[in-house]
Amino acid sequence: MGCGRSREDAFQAENCDRMWRAMNGDGTVGSGKIRHDSWAVLRLIVVSTYKDFKNERKIIHDVVNNELVEMAKKRRIIILIEDFNSETKASAEDPETLYLTAHLMDESKERKRVFYLHLLGECSGYIVGDEFADSDFLHRYSIERGISMNEATAMMLDKYHSNAIFLRRHPSFLQEIPFHEVKFVEDEVGRTRVNYFADQVEKIAADQCVKYSCKSEGVNNRHQKHVQLTALDAFQSEVKKFLMTRMENCFEFVGDEDLRDRSEEIVHDYYANRHCPADLLPEIEKVKSLADTTEIVIVMGDGGSGKTSLLYGLSQYKCAHVSCSSFKTKEGMIKRIQIECGRAHIPHFSEYRLSLQSYVGPKILVLIDDADELTRDELLSVLVPSPYLSWVIAVRRNISKWIQKAYSSVVLHQMPSLDPLEAKVIVSQYLDFHTALSDGMVVPEGYSRAAEAIFPPAQDEKEEEVFWSPSKCMVVASLVRNGASLKRMATLSKHAVTSLLETELLLMETDCKGHLLIGTLAFLTICPLGMREIELRTLLGTEMRVLPTSIKRRHSTLNFEYCTDSYGGKSMVSALRWRFIVSRLSHLLLTIDPISSHLQIPSFARKTVAKRYFTSTTTVEHFQKRIGKMVGAGHSFVVDRSILRDISVILVDSS
Repeated sequence: MGCGRSREDAFQAENCDRMWRAMNGDGTVGSGKIRHDSWAVLRLIVVSTYKDFKNERKIIHDVVNNELVEMAKKRRIIILIEDFNSETKASAEDPETLYLTAHLMDESKERKRVFYLHLLGECSGYIVGDEFADSDFLHRYSIERGISMNEATAMMLDKYHSNAIFLRRHPSFLQEIPFHEVKFVEDEVGRTRVNYFADQVEKIAADQCVKYSCKSEGVNNRHQKHVQLTALDAFQSEVKKFLMTRMENCFEFVGDEDLRDRSEEIVHDYYANRHCPADLLPEIEKVKSLADTTEIVIVMGDGGSGKTSLLYGLSQYKCAHVSCSSFKTKEGMIKRIQIECGRAHIPHFSEYRLSLQSYVGPKILVLIDDADELTRDELLSVLVPSPYLSWVIAVRRNISKWIQKAYSSVVLHQMPSLDPLEAKVIVSQYLDFHTALSDGMVVPEGYSRAAEAIFPPAQDEKEEEVFWSPSKCMVVASLVRNGASLKRMATLSKHAVTSLLETELLLMETDCKGHLLIGTLAFLTICPLGMREIELRTLLGTEMRVLPTSIKRRHSTLNFEYCTDSYGGKSMVSALRWRFIVSRLSHLLLTIDPISSHLQIPSFARKTVAKRYFTSTTTVEHFQKRIGKMVGAGHSFVVDRSILRDISVILVDSS
């Protein structure tokens, strides 16, 4: 398995000092309050050993889900508990958990406003054994074999422990239960190790350490052997005070009491403020030059080739900018075009074409992203000819022929492919266990060799050049990372990114948690503007009902492993399974807004998912009904989600 219980002949303190030194330092997290006008996520990471802290973990969930609900609702805060020990014992000792823990901790350092609650007791928990073969991973996080998962998590916390609290349980309750019958604690060597670790934590983060006492009522049953603890009022009080203080000192709600759905604005601001890659600057200038002399410029390229980034690079000029994939109807998109044109000082009339044709003045760019979302007639009705307007439309397929028949001045601009050497570097970076290696990190030699095998030298000079984009590199790396052979990928890489993603969907269907992956992608396809993390975690709560019967029946090879347990008393997918989803789909998920944890997938992914799974209206209606039930359940975090209500209303209207 790679992990197991601690078994040492003797405890050597000096062997652990070097590993635990990583926690020492004066690093601080981001100062100041987060000012938010919508919901904000407070993420609480709970670290403990599996069996002996079952009572305390139940209290933590109860405090968050019951006692602090009104306070969090008033301040528009969503508290998400990341408790990986909420599932089975097998999950706790699976080495995959260490990877997912690293993914969570890395993400936490980027988000800053993440809080950490570590429970220190009498057990070391599961340790990284000699069977754990990923030496590159251990070296990156300064972890050595023989360290426990709890200790490794504290080390990954690094110097950010000013937002942490360490709760150390006094062992006096051990005298109250018959430990000669039930083995609850480790042997003397293990306990010495645990106490030494707790002592070191107290030295390094003295202000964040709190001791508490409790009593015991014995063991609940012979099979589970969970000790029943009582008199945990002091523990409950410390947890409550810690969270209340963080909500008051770290968050400030500055919006109106009557919240409105800002999804469209959030998505627009995300793309507008996204850094434009330097290699796209020449392409931006080329398209701008073409637009100055041409009525319509068609920007064509594979999914993820940089079309959206190019359009946002053009938005620095006087323009109106709209993405077709953000709208369910042509009318909604036309209304948005009129709003954007109004910002560019184009007069607004009730008749769309009159508004655009009446404008006289400096030439304005009208940018239309994902234009292939529209039908031919819809697109022709949107493109209004005018000597004072230049249309730049982004598409995945060549539609220039029938546009040229309708308009006199049309130019096709093909997005350039990545240089194979650059593409090779991106693939090698994304062969990492969960996400791309950050800049400055040395790419392990094994990753470089694997990337070389995917890019074999051309056998024939006449052989067609393979088109590479960053998104295609990420999908290729994800396929290799999850089981596809290098030889097969060298052949498949010649296909478009949408075809590669279809192959990856087939691979996801063979995963025992594939229903969660497919369900997440399906919900984000139904909602093109994206969804908040809390909404997705709630929708995935009843796992057996995530996918409709039509998908299960059509794909007969599906053999999923469902988790029927509630997470902390709530119908929500567990933290560990959600972290698996985020890690597995890291190359597709876009964090549009880190404050509310608003997620989206790119348009090429939505198109591929819809093609494979949305083959009937009943399938689409299933996901719409799931969203409608969540909206109608009275959750506070969806009171402002008019877009989600509209999706469920579409179902009612159509029926």
